[in-house]
Amino acid sequence: MRITAYAIGHGMCRVVAHAGWWVGQALTPESEKIRISLSRTRSTIRQLMYCNNFELFVTFTASNDVKGNKPSRESVTKQVMNSLRRLRRTCGISVRYLLVSELSEDGRWHIHGLFGGLPENYLCALPSSYAHNIYNRPKKPFQCYYIPILSADSLYCYAEGIVSDDGPEGLAYLQAYLCKTLYPDIYPYEPHVRRYHTSRNLLWPDTIYDGDISVKDFKTICRLSSNTQTDGNSRILYLPRQDAEAFLCNK
Repeated sequence: MRITAYAIGHGMCRVVAHAGWWVGQALTPESEKIRISLSRTRSTIRQLMYCNNFELFVTFTASNDVKGNKPSRESVTKQVMNSLRRLRRTCGISVRYLLVSELSEDGRWHIHGLFGGLPENYLCALPSSYAHNIYNRPKKPFQCYYIPILSADSLYCYAEGIVSDDGPEGLAYLQAYLCKTLYPDIYPYEPHVRRYHTSRNLLWPDTIYDGDISVKDFKTICRLSSNTQTDGNSRILYLPRQDAEAFLCNK
């Protein structure tokens, strides 16, 4: 059987087994297609989080329009992209970012994401009493900020840092938070819609192994992994990079 192993940062490795003995009963073609699409989106977000050093967890919210209508996904995304272009053109700053759109329970679209490379002088620290705790990160307390340069008209940008100090445990928790609506049984699937946005200066996984191994060896890798997922006829495992390299270098 063939596997591909990727180094994804923070001492972690992602192993993809492309087909094998675990293949069970398939779902209906359409439901399986949707499940695979969302699964790959979640996997990509996780890889990018592990490959890059992000410093801030950001949240973009937008006010209702002049008619009182709640902001749509398209309108919020457009405002955020315009703010990032303004930052790049007027200040010469190209931040690293990974942004995920989300629909709140009251029907309002907003955007969560991760930032890297934004100078501290663009951050306005908020009082410690400011309650903007979006998710329960393992390490507390953390500083909250308002970012005026990325807030314009009806758009507001807040941030929480420092993401890079959270470590693998915190990143796994944050990845689950960013992807919590990327499941077909939680939010209706929308085809041909971009569910995340990234800057061009992000690092992507490096391939450290691509070849065939025996089923016995694959079962050994499975025992080394603390996280296993299924993606169609593929199986995805996450394990420490040193364990993966020590085992695969002898193949």
